[in-house]
Amino acid sequence: AVLDPHRLAVLHSTGVAATPTDAALECLSAIARRLLGVPTALASLADRESQHFVGCAGPRLPPHDVRRQTPLSHS
Repeated sequence: AVLDPHRLAVLHSTGVAATPTDAALECLSAIARRLLGVPTALASLADRESQHFVGCAGPRLPPHDVRRQTPLSHS
């Protein structure tokens, strides 16, 4: 399902994975963090090659890691 061509086309058409963060997904991550009582919550989107962290609540990624992504093999 991760490599489904239709899912990938829709993901890329939104442009969300190409942006450093998304305000709505940051908010949802903060809500999930509070509701679940966990230190960190992430909202991620996976494309063909990478997992993009488009929402984050809790400890932030290091400032030098502006990409906010990991290879898909690490997801």
